[in-house]
Amino acid sequence: MNENQKTLVALVAMLVFVLVWAGCVVGCCVVACQPGQAGAVLMVVFALCVGWGFFQDTRAALGEWLG
Repeated sequence: MNENQKTLVALVAMLVFVLVWAGCVVGCCVVACQPGQAGAVLMVVFALCVGWGFFQDTRAALGEWLG
């Protein structure tokens, strides 16, 4: 696999991850906006924090993989 292919795969993987993460956060926000779902705000914060941690780990791993 050459450098261009590695970079393309890494960028596509990060894009997919960010889209899934954003979808989870938006879904949690939709649930939190419903009446009687005040506790769902914690789900939004949890999704943001966990997603950010996974994003940082993924970015670091891809940085090592790409060299």
